[in-house]
Amino acid sequence: MPMPSTFIRNLHESFEAFPLSKKVLLAPRFADGQQWLHQVCRDYGHVLNVEVQTIESLALRQSSLQLFQQKKTVIRSQQSFWIIQKIMLDLTKSEAPYLSQAKITPGMVSCFHRSIEDLRQAFVHAKDLELSHFVDHRKGVFVREVLRRYEIILESYNFVDQMIQADLVVADQDGTIYIMPENSLLTKSQQTIVNKIAGERLVKPMHGLPLTASESDFPAEKVQIFHATGTLAEIREVMRRILSQEVPLDRIEIIASNYDPYASAIQTLTSELDISCTFGNGLPIQYARMGRTLLKLLHWLDNDFQVTDIIGLLREGGLSFRNEDESIGASEWIRSIEALHIGWGKERYLELLESTINKGAEEAKPILVNLRKVFQGIFAKWPNDDAWSPTFILSWLQKIITKYGTIQNEDDALIVKEMDELVASLTSVDAITFSEMKKDVALQYVEQFLAGIRVKVTPFPTPGAINISSLSNGGLTGRSFTYMVGMDEHNWSVSSRQDPVLLDEERQNISANLTLTSERGRQLKIDRLRKLANITGNVTLSYSSYQITEGKQVSPAFEVLQIFRNKTFLSDADYSVLGNALAVL
Repeated sequence: MPMPSTFIRNLHESFEAFPLSKKVLLAPRFADGQQWLHQVCRDYGHVLNVEVQTIESLALRQSSLQLFQQKKTVIRSQQSFWIIQKIMLDLTKSEAPYLSQAKITPGMVSCFHRSIEDLRQAFVHAKDLELSHFVDHRKGVFVREVLRRYEIILESYNFVDQMIQADLVVADQDGTIYIMPENSLLTKSQQTIVNKIAGERLVKPMHGLPLTASESDFPAEKVQIFHATGTLAEIREVMRRILSQEVPLDRIEIIASNYDPYASAIQTLTSELDISCTFGNGLPIQYARMGRTLLKLLHWLDNDFQVTDIIGLLREGGLSFRNEDESIGASEWIRSIEALHIGWGKERYLELLESTINKGAEEAKPILVNLRKVFQGIFAKWPNDDAWSPTFILSWLQKIITKYGTIQNEDDALIVKEMDELVASLTSVDAITFSEMKKDVALQYVEQFLAGIRVKVTPFPTPGAINISSLSNGGLTGRSFTYMVGMDEHNWSVSSRQDPVLLDEERQNISANLTLTSERGRQLKIDRLRKLANITGNVTLSYSSYQITEGKQVSPAFEVLQIFRNKTFLSDADYSVLGNALAVL
């Protein structure tokens, strides 16, 4: 087993300093805290009276009584998104609007939603915003009005966000010790919540030196580095090395710098090789049959209900009409639909079914009557051309998969549950946020929501399987063998683009509590390097040196060069020296 890192030692010392006291370990995610706790117990033995919480879960616990007494509800991010979207749409109807309705796209709403949340978490009210704070005064008027209306809605509907919750939380009276690793990315509201609850009972164990520091815990002296042509070739080489080592799979972690493409490639290859893997961030929705069914139903809707789409779903087993009549097999349903020669257009489904039933043979009528019932349900209460909403489309999808979707495994059931929760969340604010839009715009919102659903999510590593993680949650398992893949300059760069709604200059003018985009990028990079420095076992770094799709060479991340310098004690080595040495490493 690898030696404990400086951070794990510091964390253990924090526990030992208060052996009999109740202790709360505050982590960015529950999974992070549990893995830290697992490492401490593995390296030092059991610790007593420790529970893991996040700042959000702790705030909810310490404000629950006040929320109940005041009949208030903590607003979810999805709900606040739709409130912001509704406010922005309403403002397009004003005289000489700052933004036209055509510009209220999902991406634009996401930018404003993020900026309004930043303002709220920095304790900035609409009355605090002055036009002189903004480079463009028209934008200042718009942002101030969005924030003002948002504040009114929160108050009118008894919603509570983190800014309000910071006033509601109360400190506990049982002397609990709160242990929170240093975190420079906390918002003002998060800092206030922690300080109000913990006070002087807050302990902050320090992380070690960053990954690239020569004195850090990271084992640069025994690091192996290689590059490959293309992502798949890189993953194949990683798997070849893993299998040649003949070590248990649950001693191995793969950290993907560009998570989704690499996780997808790993899933494809490990499925072929019958190698067990767990995915910390899961996989996109299309990796479950129910997810593919949802995406194909969305395509069916967007494609004016091409009959080949619904036939394909029945043939693949994504949908089944057995609920209507179990005696009828899938092939019979398919033949009956094909015989109608529908082509496309939702009206043709029911029109052709009615005419065929009226003049068809008596023995064919039962299945046709059942089909008419199916499509009457699917096409009930249809909106006009410009009267669509994401809530309608999601409810329509939910209704179809609930009644006709085929649940094959746990991932399929999870997607059905996620859809139920998503529709319930949107419906709860529909009275506030309902707005009609064109079908193509509503589809964009729905596609964005479906992209947020993940399958095969395993936040905690499991025995007998390789753990696949991302840069944000990698290096927490304490496993003996770590492969860091995709370490090219693009994947390891931290975006320095400014927030288009609140520029850094404007953030400085508005409040000292607002984090600058440039500062956030710098802190994200430092935080990442300190967390990854906790890896102390055998490490292999790799990157794809050629992008096949774009036909161009790719350079390794600067961090790879720094680690190479630490490994070889060549402090002046450049990329050419690294490139020449890779063949013999």
